[in-house]
This record gives sequence, C-alpha cells and structure tokens, in this order.
Amino acid sequence: MPVVGWVSDGELVPFAEAERVAERFGDWHGWTLFALQAMREQVARVDGLWVSPSQALECPRLRILKPVVPYYVNPDYTWAALVGSAVHARILVGEGVELELSAELDVGEHVIPVKGRCDYYRDGVIYDVKVTSRLVQEVKLEHVFQVNVYKWLLEENGYAVDAARIWYVSPYQRGVKRRVVEVELFPHEEVEDWLRDVAAPLVRFRETGELPPCRCENTSFFYPHPCHVEGVERLAQEHHSAGLR
Repeated sequence: MPVVGWVSDGELVPFAEAERVAERFGDWHGWTLFALQAMREQVARVDGLWVSPSQALECPRLRILKPVVPYYVNPDYTWAALVGSAVHARILVGEGVELELSAELDVGEHVIPVKGRCDYYRDGVIYDVKVTSRLVQEVKLEHVFQVNVYKWLLEENGYAVDAARIWYVSPYQRGVKRRVVEVELFPHEEVEDWLRDVAAPLVRFRETGELPPCRCENTSFFYPHPCHVEGVERLAQEHHSAGLR
C-alpha cells in the first residue's frame, strides 16, 4: 500500500478525511480542497523497479518500500514538488522539444528499464529546469548525474547531445532569482556503468527479495518512514513472493 495521508503538526490524517474537512470548513490546516486534491495526485504515483533520472539517486530501499508500507507525507514538502511541476508545465513550450524517453539496460542477466522526460531539447542542447527554495551556489552532484542520464537516454534514442545546462529558478525570493549552469557531460559508457550501479540493488531485490540498506539523507518528509518500519523485511518478502516489480 502506498502513501495514505498527510502528517501536519503531529496529526496523521487520511487523504479523504482531510478533503472532507476542507470541503466543509473551507480548508484543512490552511490547505484548500483543490490544493489537497492536486497534492494527493502528486504523491499517489507509485514507480516500479526501474531507473529514472529524477530518482536515480533516491535511496533504493525507499524506492522498493514505497508501494509496500502505508505512510503519511508532509504537505509542505508535497506543495514544493507541485509548484515545480506547475512551473515545468507552463514554461517548457516553444520550439524546443520535451521528450518522453525510454531504453533498456542490461544488468547481468536482467533487463532494467530506464525512463525519463527530458525538459527541453533543441539542436543538441539539453536544458533541465530546477525550481528551488533558494538559489544554489554550486551545481549539485545529483543534478549533474540526472542530466547525464538524460544525455544517455537521448543518445540511446538516436539524438545527438553537444551541451547541457541546468536552469535554477527560485520563485520564493523577492525578485525571482535564477541562474543557468553549464553541466559537464560524461562518456556514454561511463554513464551506463553508473546506471548499472544504481540498478544493482533493484536487481538483487528482484532475484532474492533482499532489501538494500537505507541511505536516506532526510527522513522528516514521511511518517512512519518506510525504511524503518518494524517488520518491513517480512512485508517486502511477501510482496516479492507476490511478484512485486
């Protein structure tokens, strides 16, 4: 079972209950009904055991357990993700192309799908848009990795990539801060090796049901945190036996 509700000020509330309160009284903890519905849709998606640029560096244990363990999520965290999605939807138009991409990656005897949506591609140049709470001073390593996975996906699908840039935008500060950063591109084979390393824990789970160790950097967004629920190894084994993929 995936995410089931909101945690706010220590209160655990199922989605439907929060929406009933918002519909009757106008809001729930300051969130309107339509905002709650949009945020529920934002967090309801459950990804399978494949690799995507945006989640390639997510804790693999968390990735496996999200569809398994009931948990609640902080609406503030979800709102930030929703704003980022809205910005993407409105500004990524014009002569560039937003591309849905997929390719297959051989990892030992297994084939792992790699899927992603490239924000903006035109004339051999990738643009990746990052909406942030404050403007970054240095490009994050995980963002460099993500952009290089987009490069790998584009090349696997027959597109040439000559350059890549990240556009950091912070609409939360007065005056709207923004910055464009050139991203170092790595050889196709090197990125493919990275992807195999990322996929390895997912492959082991497919084979054996073994959960990888937790490497979450922030555990405050979820309650209870899926990686640390008592008895989670048994739940994971049950889902593995039932064919979780």
